[in-house]
Amino acid sequence: ALGFALAIILDQPVLPQAVMTVWHTLNMLCAGFLVPGCQVPPWWRWLYWISYHQWAWSAAMLNEFQHHVYRNPCGSSCAAGPLGGLDIDQLAASLLGDGVAADGTCAFDGEFALEGFGLAGRSKWASLGFAALTFPPAVLAFALGAWRTTSR
Repeated sequence: ALGFALAIILDQPVLPQAVMTVWHTLNMLCAGFLVPGCQVPPWWRWLYWISYHQWAWSAAMLNEFQHHVYRNPCGSSCAAGPLGGLDIDQLAASLLGDGVAADGTCAFDGEFALEGFGLAGRSKWASLGFAALTFPPAVLAFALGAWRTTSR
């Protein structure tokens, strides 16, 4: 959609593709899943807040991890790989502290994952709403670009 809008402005076939490649790369780098939002440099922070990738991804993360506790049967380990077996309980204890519940499971708090990405305390509905707000301008840009390219 944005590529079609650029095609209107630039009136060249290849330049909008190059511009959109750079735009999407920067958008993904600043969206918060490769670099947490709090670690995005100040001169790129504006891109973090207008990134539709960031709003959709944060809504999905909040939906999955907010107010959820995940349980793993204690004593389980992953199959042996090139580095040997991975003891999940030992890993959990080193990351989250020794948290064995009375029913013999190790609890993993979903808020821990959200805090790591700077999403704790954010509303999933607000994130979803901001992600949805990017849809009408994209459809309008697509329609204008399609109309302009077919009306020649």
